[in-house]
Amino acid sequence: MKKGFMMLAAAITLATACKQPTATDVATATTTTAAAATGEKIAYVNTDTLNVKYQFLIDTKKRLEDKMKGAQKDLEGRAMSVQKEMEQAQANVQNMSPNERETVGAKLQKKQEDLERYRQGMAETMEKEQGELDKKFRTKVGEVMKEIATENGYTYVLSYTYVGVGMLYGDPSRDITSKVLEKLNAAYKTEK
Repeated sequence: MKKGFMMLAAAITLATACKQPTATDVATATTTTAAAATGEKIAYVNTDTLNVKYQFLIDTKKRLEDKMKGAQKDLEGRAMSVQKEMEQAQANVQNMSPNERETVGAKLQKKQEDLERYRQGMAETMEKEQGELDKKFRTKVGEVMKEIATENGYTYVLSYTYVGVGMLYGDPSRDITSKVLEKLNAAYKTEK
């Protein structure tokens, strides 16, 4: 048995020698080989499909995009207002006393600084919300994966993407993406 495992590992190494494997490729090949040698059940999920068809993700991304568009419009409006004030000040600079110029200049500089702080705060808020969305997505998917793995006796559930990072091929009979997607969308429907 150990000799067969070693020969299988060597064959995988030779077959992929032309392609410089990543650490993920090696870990996946080792896990898959070890699981096959011990008769463990393996399944995989196409995460690209989850990203496109999981309704929670679709709805939440749409809300986030709408919020971002609204914030962008608000930022543009504020920037235009500051720009108009600057243009007015430049048009009237000849009629201002040195004290007035200094006061108006300081006021405009403060408005520009406030605008930049607002822009940064908005970007940080959007980034934080995106991070929270990603965390919720990973948590929900992880819970459903664990549930399906337990129900079906899977020892490993691998992730598959079309770009081929980590897993280059999977037997379609081992693809449980539709099961995972069905459970995720059903759970999300009850949460709404």
